[in-house]
Amino acid sequence: MKTRFLRIVWMISACWLALIIYGGTLGTAKEDFFLNLAVFGSPAFIGLLLCYLLTGSFLWPKNIADESPISKPESVDLTVPVFKEPSSVEDDFLANIERSKRLIATELESSRKALEVEWKNRHQDELQKVEKLEEVIKKSNVIESSLYIAKETYHWRSWINNQHGQWQFPDWITNRVLPTNTEDGESITLESFATIIGKSIKQEFTLKTAFAFKDGKDEIAQYLYSTSTSHGGNYGRLLIKLNQELVLDAFVTQDIGDQYDNWHFSYGGINFGKIGNWMSSIVNLEEEFLGQNRLDKTTKELKAQENKINNFS
Repeated sequence: MKTRFLRIVWMISACWLALIIYGGTLGTAKEDFFLNLAVFGSPAFIGLLLCYLLTGSFLWPKNIADESPISKPESVDLTVPVFKEPSSVEDDFLANIERSKRLIATELESSRKALEVEWKNRHQDELQKVEKLEEVIKKSNVIESSLYIAKETYHWRSWINNQHGQWQFPDWITNRVLPTNTEDGESITLESFATIIGKSIKQEFTLKTAFAFKDGKDEIAQYLYSTSTSHGGNYGRLLIKLNQELVLDAFVTQDIGDQYDNWHFSYGGINFGKIGNWMSSIVNLEEEFLGQNRLDKTTKELKAQENKINNFS
């Protein structure tokens, strides 16, 4: 559009100037040539001057779009090339070792994942049942409740033996306590699966404490065993039986800094378990122990205050 306008201006200006020159040289305006050139030629000169200012030339305006833009000079790469030493025979040998190692690792990892996927596909239903059972047992806190009961009753057997019948069971539980037919320090052999060697091993465990009680028609007995001390703690097993049938086998631990009767399940696992009403029986019994302890504490405090009142009256 700009080029077309300039061409029209240039053509009109050139033709107008050519008419003035023709009239002043060959026509009837010879005498007034310079006057006509100065007065009537001014628009023509202005038009040509406009073309010159926009195109840089008095000649026929060229198509501005056809003119190639001024290109910037290409940047010169001043980076100094780094000299790279050719690899030696030793470097190639080490590179081959690394590639071989990565290849073996990749193949073995693929085999491991394939084995895991294949096993889970074959045992998916059983695996889900076990995971669900462990989840229910853990969320019920039955293991923690059983360990609390073991702590509360830890000295009962020795108190009965040492005090020659003077010590009695608390009244609220006397009619529910059952004999366990066990002796302090007796040993039992239990199996555990050792992940490191990939098979079951037999270990000897020593009885720490046992307690049994009845809940309705059910007889529930729990046994706390321990094995040798290692890695800063004691390791043990908690066995619970319902009417002489095993319903729970759980791994428990005891930190070296803990009391001798303070055991935990936080770092253990479940080796065997069956879900049943025996779980609520143990959880409820723990709550009875807690409530009775609070009741006994309050009774003693009130008795002390009563004695104080009597002394001042």
